[in-house]
Order: sequence, then structure tokens, then C-alpha cells
Amino acid sequence: INSDQLAAVAIRRVIFHDVRRKTHGQEPTLSEIETDVDKARKGHLRTKLIRVLGSKSAYPVQFNPNSASPVPNQVRYLTQAHRSSAKFIAASQQIAKYLFEQHTGAVSPGLLCVIDVAIAGAQNAIVAMKLEREEGAQLELTKSNGKRTFAMSVLDNLVLTDGTRLFKSAMFMRTGAGDNDF
Repeated sequence: INSDQLAAVAIRRVIFHDVRRKTHGQEPTLSEIETDVDKARKGHLRTKLIRVLGSKSAYPVQFNPNSASPVPNQVRYLTQAHRSSAKFIAASQQIAKYLFEQHTGAVSPGLLCVIDVAIAGAQNAIVAMKLEREEGAQLELTKSNGKRTFAMSVLDNLVLTDGTRLFKSAMFMRTGAGDNDF
């Protein structure tokens, strides 16, 4: 993916799933609707995508033809045409379930973010990012007994800050009509 293609990324829709540490009887928490993202949030996500996918640490990947993973088939399906919201949600849930099934004690829990994008309005692509949750504090100027003070709130579900660790990220950009044109 070159810099011109990254510059032409337009986010169409986003969904998050909670893929926590695998314990007996526990399942991932799957979103049932897309995440509502306004223009500012799309801009924030787009900036993060461009930074991580355009970094010198990024490298091309290919689908493993011998893998039992449903991810390649879901990506192929979602990028063949612009799919309905229900189909996007179902495919992203399949990816999240598979990721959860692969978890062992050594795998960090996190959030799976699946993003449907268009490149220059023509090429379909799917972005998958597994990221950590962060904690932080927020200060807000307020008054107490008529005097100014800062009230502090602890935020324990921060994501996509400058310090957020991306455990994995990938963009699968369709370049042709064939099943392996990525």
C-alpha cells in the first residue's frame, strides 16, 4: 500500500468487538450494530491508520492457503462488493470469534476494530486492528464552594491514544476481481 493509496482512504463504517482473555465459559463481547462514528471520529481513526500502515515497520502480507482461519474468506467476501450493514456485522463477528478461539494465556486481551474503507472511492478494503485498552485521567475545571478547582475523573476505556498499543493491524485492499487480488 503506497502513500497515495493511504492518502485516499475513506472510512465508510466501523465496528468494535471485545476479545478478552479466554476463560472457561466466557465468550467475546460482540457488537450487534456498527459503531457510530462522526466526521471527527473518522478523521481520528484515519490518522491512526495512515500512521501505522504507512510506517517503516509495516510490511506486505499474503493469505496462507493452508490456514483454517475464516478471516481470508470474510475479507474476500466483504471486499467483492460494498455489503449491507448486517453482512458487515456478521463477518466482523466471525473474525472476532476466531480471534477469541486462538487466544492462549500468552495472548493479550483487547478490542478488535474492523473498518470498511474505500480507497479513492473505487477500491474496497477491510482494516482489522487489535488494540489495547488504556487508563487515563481527565481534568475538568469546576467550582467547589465558589472556588475554582480541577475535578479528576479516571477513564478506563481509552482507545487509540498516542500511547495505545496496536497488537496487530492489517489492511486488506482488493486490487482485482480474483480471490487473491489483494
